Amino acid sequence: MTEEFKIIQDKLNIANKKTLKQLLANKELCSEIIKRDVISEKELVQMYDVPLSYLKGLKRRRDISYFNSKGQLNVSEQGTKYFYFLDEVQNLMSYNITYNESFVFRYNLMNKVVLGFAKELLSEREANILTMLFKDNMSLDDISEEIILTRVRTIQLLNKATNRIIYRINQLEKMYNLSNDALSLRTENELLRKQNKELYRKFLRNQELNDLKSNTNVQHFLKYGYDIKDLKMSYLDFDLSVRTLNCLKLADILTLEDLLVYKKSDLMKFRNFGKTSLNELCDWLEDKYNWVLK
Repeated sequence: MTEEFKIIQDKLNIANKKTLKQLLANKELCSEIIKRDVISEKELVQMYDVPLSYLKGLKRRRDISYFNSKGQLNVSEQGTKYFYFLDEVQNLMSYNITYNESFVFRYNLMNKVVLGFAKELLSEREANILTMLFKDNMSLDDISEEIILTRVRTIQLLNKATNRIIYRINQLEKMYNLSNDALSLRTENELLRKQNKELYRKFLRNQELNDLKSNTNVQHFLKYGYDIKDLKMSYLDFDLSVRTLNCLKLADILTLEDLLVYKKSDLMKFRNFGKTSLNELCDWLEDKYNWVLK
């Protein structure tokens, strides 16, 4: 067993040699695992009390690096275990503050949200002041001394920065509500379209059924209890001689429904269709469907 193999096995606490070989195949990933501390997804959720849904969001947005037990970096695959680099976890979610209780986690998470907005919405000085307040946990006096301003002026800057963030968050909330309303309308319209399509299909089915019921052939089949699907039966399924079937094919009579529109005199006009074929056909129709050709 190589030293690299042993280090990775100990860090990931993996006993399965096949899994370890899959990880070792990714040399770049192995190098990162050896250099950095790692933590499994199960340990991360338990130790830091991180909601799994929140963690999935971080992975989906690529806000945090991870790898699976197949040695794939930033790839989600069902049936694999996931691992994270501890330095990224601490930097992204805890600012190197150990917190095992959910209250402390939520507190630091909100700080992270505020600072994330600060970078996008505020001036560099205002963002630095919020960083000192939330991330570095400095007092107002310490912040005033650091930026060489009076305590009153520092509070004014903090209030201004806070109000700007609150205003933009309110704007985002309004935009979200409008978007959500629009989505609801689209969803409602889609449901109405589906209902209309279903109603139209029912209308067509009912209309088709009414047309069938008005059909003389259908009425005969329903009267004597025959299956109306037999009207679509292929001529090849007729229990007739090959000669008679060939005559029907030449006459372009391909289904039972095609046949029933003809009279005896019409059939006799077709090529090679003699009395023998006619008698055979009439007997079959009468025996099978109680149908008498005119």
